[in-house]
Amino acid sequence: MGMIDNVKEVVDLARMVNDTRLIKATAELQHECAGYLEQMAKMTRENVALREENATLKQQLSHREEMVFEENVYWRKSGTIREGPFCPSCFDDKGKAVRMQEHRFRYRNDYYQCAVCKCGAEDPHGTPTEDPNEHLQESSWIRARY
Repeated sequence: MGMIDNVKEVVDLARMVNDTRLIKATAELQHECAGYLEQMAKMTRENVALREENATLKQQLSHREEMVFEENVYWRKSGTIREGPFCPSCFDDKGKAVRMQEHRFRYRNDYYQCAVCKCGAEDPHGTPTEDPNEHLQESSWIRARY
């Protein structure tokens, strides 16, 4: 039997005895028990919320430990595998790992840009290609176009 069932049985017995003091005392006991049950339910809900928050914070901490700042961006390293790049602005400000998009340019290093905050970073390992018209003077290049 649970606590509620025990209290209900005591109240029923008090009514059978027909003692007003005993009935009043058991009614107060029943009221107190209801208050304790309400507090217990509130504490249980709070406990669940705190456990969820704790799990979220542990996960964020785990992600933060996996992140390494190199070449002006964040990379997620797991053993020998490197994922990324991730936006340094979003990660530093909000703790969110937002993958940056790669943009390729014709005559210069590749460039990464965050789709959320538009933060950008040049890829230091991108391969600049030689402009085929670089040897021409600007005026001759303009004339050649027209």
